Amino acid sequence: MRFLIRILFLVLLLAAAIYGWEKLKSQKFFLQRAEPEVISNHNIVLREITSLGKLELVKYNFRDVVDQQITRQFLPDAKALLIIQGEASVVWI
Repeated sequence: MRFLIRILFLVLLLAAAIYGWEKLKSQKFFLQRAEPEVISNHNIVLREITSLGKLELVKYNFRDVVDQQITRQFLPDAKALLIIQGEASVVWI
């Protein structure tokens, strides 16, 4: 009789341990390997449009400001600011 009670107690203990482990795993309590969240913002500014002649050539000057932030749970957040400047020319013949 005592042997049967011990076996039942061990089975219940094992079931409780498995249930607790699955509950913790589903909540990502101990095994959390979250990917860092990347946030990017773009602010494009068209600075100038210039008409250049009778061939209908147009030149565009523009600037883009990219602000990027990587947020992590345990490490400090990484931030970067990138200013991009460019020029585009269009010809209609």
